[in-house]
Amino acid sequence: MTMSSPSNYAPTCDACKATFEAKITNKKKSGHHATLSGFFAAVTLPCYICRRIFQRLEPDHQRLLSNLPEDLKAIERNDQVVKNSGGATTFYWEVLPRQHVKIWVEFNGRYILRMKKLISVSSDNLIGTLLKSQGFEFVFSAKLDQTGRPNSVSTNCREGWQLVSSQLSDCLSSHLRCGSRRDSTRWRPTRLLDIGYAPGRFRIVEGSEILPEEDYITLSHKWGKDNPLALTVSNLSQMKEGVASTILSKTFQDAIIVAQHLNIRYVWIDSLCIIQAGDNGTDKQREIIQMDKVYRNSLLNVSADLGLHGIFSERDLDLFTPMQTSLCIEIENTDGEFTKDTYQSVELDVFDREVSDAPLNRRGWVLQERVLAPRTLHFCRREIFWECCENIVCESFPRGFPEEYLRPHHMLLFKRFDAKDTVDQYYETWNSILTAYGQCEELTVPDDKLIAISGIARYIKGFLEDRYIAGLWLKSLAGQMLWYIASAWPTKTRHESNLRRAPSFSWASIDDKFVPALISPGEILVDVSCLQSSKTGSPLEEDVFGPLDGTSLQLKVTGRLKLAKIRNSNGIATLSPLRSNPNQGDSQQETILTSASVRFDFRTDTSHFDRSQLLDYRQRVIYYIPWQDSGTATRPRLLCILFELVDPKRGHFRRIGISFVFQLGDRELLLQDQFNERTLPGRYDERSGKHVIYVL
Repeated sequence: MTMSSPSNYAPTCDACKATFEAKITNKKKSGHHATLSGFFAAVTLPCYICRRIFQRLEPDHQRLLSNLPEDLKAIERNDQVVKNSGGATTFYWEVLPRQHVKIWVEFNGRYILRMKKLISVSSDNLIGTLLKSQGFEFVFSAKLDQTGRPNSVSTNCREGWQLVSSQLSDCLSSHLRCGSRRDSTRWRPTRLLDIGYAPGRFRIVEGSEILPEEDYITLSHKWGKDNPLALTVSNLSQMKEGVASTILSKTFQDAIIVAQHLNIRYVWIDSLCIIQAGDNGTDKQREIIQMDKVYRNSLLNVSADLGLHGIFSERDLDLFTPMQTSLCIEIENTDGEFTKDTYQSVELDVFDREVSDAPLNRRGWVLQERVLAPRTLHFCRREIFWECCENIVCESFPRGFPEEYLRPHHMLLFKRFDAKDTVDQYYETWNSILTAYGQCEELTVPDDKLIAISGIARYIKGFLEDRYIAGLWLKSLAGQMLWYIASAWPTKTRHESNLRRAPSFSWASIDDKFVPALISPGEILVDVSCLQSSKTGSPLEEDVFGPLDGTSLQLKVTGRLKLAKIRNSNGIATLSPLRSNPNQGDSQQETILTSASVRFDFRTDTSHFDRSQLLDYRQRVIYYIPWQDSGTATRPRLLCILFELVDPKRGHFRRIGISFVFQLGDRELLLQDQFNERTLPGRYDERSGKHVIYVL
């Protein structure tokens, strides 16, 4: 067996080659660099794999490792732990037999480098993970034969535009899902930028004025505090007459360059096509309700993933992926013959790192723009990515990005829904999109929380016979109320303004990141019979896509209302029901300890830290209703929603949190009857033993 690395390929150090060879040929001995000195020598070689590992570290961490004393760098992998004289830096270097290598460097209590799980190869297809550092993985594969590599150091390059033009032509001619996003009437936005009427200038035109066959593109970008130009009532006339393009930000100027390369004359940019000042927000309110149409009917959406400093970037081609490090390995088969495969290396997280985790794509507004646009063109740090309803293509994978390297519930899956889907598929798609939305960064204007996803809701609404109520669908409202905040302890308070945005039973009433209710077959223990206006008492007849007065809606809930207190169990908030002993009178305040964990929806007092909820709620009696019962006899899963009383005479409550029960004994305690249930606020039904309450 021999290994070689052709001269036209990026070099790979002997340690990386030997590690990979040992695994796929079942050698007993494997290993990486014996010392950090060897690792740094490979970085400067440069070994493509080792250099990429080093480049993925933060600059401060790179300097720290580079400046370690030579005696530390020379320590061999023998389970030694060495501290410097100040005790601030711990160096740990370990090799576990055949499978793992670990390099841990701890600085002031924080691990800054972890390199472990050296290699794991699947014998059936010879695809293996070579190295992993902080979630960073390489794959060497003999089957990745459809890869490419650009020749230009700029993403504004000839081969990039050829790739985009080719994909656009193919998409327009053969992708039915992408074409189905557009309205048949060739809808147009209210205003567009005309960039083709005079060189170096642009003007605002009415969408109704352009020819039916003319296309337009849209732009997703990060709003800066110092945008040089925005549309206002006072400059609208001047913008219609024409303005020099040089007055625009670098990002907007680059968007015009993209349009020109695609031979598109019209561009839609939110801050230049929607009036931003001078009309008391009237134009914004009118335009926001048609955001779904703006993006759905565009030819494509240009995504300035880099941020505020333009669309195009300069890149280091030596760090491009996939890189043909090309390990040529000869392996003897059972017939005594030798086979030779040429391997290519791929960073498994390249799409997540370049696109999904880009700061722009963590914004709530941009999620909607990506989902709704039939095609999105991402200009990233290292390459261009094409994303449509049927395909993902980039410069390193010009024939299609391998879907096995995409996260579950990826954007491609979001964009694939169409008129042929079942009703259940639409709800599942919505839930997946909402999961991604719940993890987006906080909006600049928190009251936009419903608005920023309303375009998707309006579009999905067109395929469903259901009513949309402040982020929830009416037919499955009871189940969808089981959302919860993503972190163990909330970081944001809930003000009265939040409740003017959405009712307390909606995730839109809180500012923390959240997780939507899981789609599960569990039994719903409550009846959510109708949604009413608190002013008229009549059923709500309209969908609610945007902000509302939280007190104007009330949810009628029929369920078993019970009392509890919050207890501190080793730093975790738990739900403790009151004892059901009718002879204890006022001593009913005694509680039964359980391990039912609690997630509050919001902080109650910003003057306290981490566990402010315990400080505020542990002396108070709160209300809960067992909401969903699922799981099995041996592995129960009971979910309860927690409430605070707002108006005892009317039986009005607000949601304050949720509790999770996974122990059989706790489930029985939280479901058992309490002696005082019939005296609790709300209307009690003797036959069913349930209360009717109204949740605001």
